Amino acid sequence: MTKKKLVDCKGCKINITKTQSCMRCNGDCQGWFHKKCTKLNNEDYDIFCDKKSNKKWICNSCEESSSSSENEDSHDESNLEEMSGKLINNNGNKKRNSSASKIRGSGTIEKNADPSNRELMQFMTKKFSDLEESVKFNAEVMDELQASIKALTKENAVLRKEQKVFKSRLEDLEVKLNNLNYLAEKEEVEQKNKNVVVFGLMGGDTAKDDIKKILQKLDARIDEGDYNLQTLPSKETRKPVLVKLKDKTSRDRLLEVMKNKKINTLHCGISGEDKRIYINEDLPRSVRLLLNKAKSLKSHNFKYVWCKNGTVYARKDEGERFIRIKNSLQVDSIINS
Repeated sequence: MTKKKLVDCKGCKINITKTQSCMRCNGDCQGWFHKKCTKLNNEDYDIFCDKKSNKKWICNSCEESSSSSENEDSHDESNLEEMSGKLINNNGNKKRNSSASKIRGSGTIEKNADPSNRELMQFMTKKFSDLEESVKFNAEVMDELQASIKALTKENAVLRKEQKVFKSRLEDLEVKLNNLNYLAEKEEVEQKNKNVVVFGLMGGDTAKDDIKKILQKLDARIDEGDYNLQTLPSKETRKPVLVKLKDKTSRDRLLEVMKNKKINTLHCGISGEDKRIYINEDLPRSVRLLLNKAKSLKSHNFKYVWCKNGTVYARKDEGERFIRIKNSLQVDSIINS
């Protein structure tokens, strides 16, 4: 049978787990014992476990306690006679007690030895036997634990080795990914360094003619075959137009011409509502986000915020030294200070 709740074995004093076979004593102690601690063979154990069987198992301690009680009752009358004998012949009793002491001193139990000493020897023998079984059981448990620890230590060493290999591979992949991102970003920056974005136009089918009129107005000396156009998506009615120039020199010349000029659609001969025209660098997403963040400085005593060649700058007023904005944390620091 299996005990659902964890209890201590009355024999070896060690917990009985849910998976271990065990037996309950039907004597006075009502204690639980490991199957091994009952000292029953498999056949007898199955008989006592059979619910149809009338046999009830009683542990050795309960059997000895019951036997001791019967012996005490059977010796009551003989004890009375013995006490009478002591009163009649005191000298004979002294000789007998002396003889019994010698027997006890020799460590052997004779027929005429004191019953209490015989029970004490039986009790001690049983205790030593139980202790020996407990020690043996504990030794087996310790052997199993040591084997488990050894196996776990070996498995742990293997896992550590595998972890080290995986960590090395992951670091290699991270390096490769960073290199790919760097190359992709570098290629994007190189391409965008040739482009400009024109704001204030309607885009679409009229973009080609509108850009041609703007370049003529600015006298940028850029031929129609030296660039390609792309209308960028926007929620606004007027769409930004991406102008892809053949080289960075052409882009820089166009931005330089536009630097000190203010133009609008009416001045360039573009039909429709008159709108201001802006020509800016085509910025990578990270730089564009940083520029938008830096524009918040205008509400904190900074008059100018701009971007040139992919770098964001800010200046409080004319003639003052500009500040190079490297990241958004720097913007927060300037605002907080």
